[in-house]
Amino acid sequence: MALSSETRRRILGLVLLGFAGLMLVLGLTVLAPRLRGVTFLTYWLGCLGLTGLAALTALLDLWATGRRVRQAQQELLSRAIDDFSHVRQDRERPRPTSGLSKPAADASIAPVSGRKTQSP
Repeated sequence: MALSSETRRRILGLVLLGFAGLMLVLGLTVLAPRLRGVTFLTYWLGCLGLTGLAALTALLDLWATGRRVRQAQQELLSRAIDDFSHVRQDRERPRPTSGLSKPAADASIAPVSGRKTQSP
């Protein structure tokens, strides 16, 4: 199964943060006595670089997610406008009649029962 670009970005960010965290813990505990001079500088610049790459990955993910959300909102708005225009067109069309007209309110017309009504 292929991973989406969003999943790959998030896994990369997690791995980078994990390595930077591990370097932080190891640099402050186990490796602290051995880190002197240029080695110290190189080690902590590497840790800073991993942290910066993780932050950059997070910013790229934020940008991509915002773009995806904007596209989804535009599609939703487009569908809503299309649906509204179809409803409006349906309301503006003349409705077909069933062929039966409304009976007149004249008393001289015989009711359905067949009896004539008396006029006053």
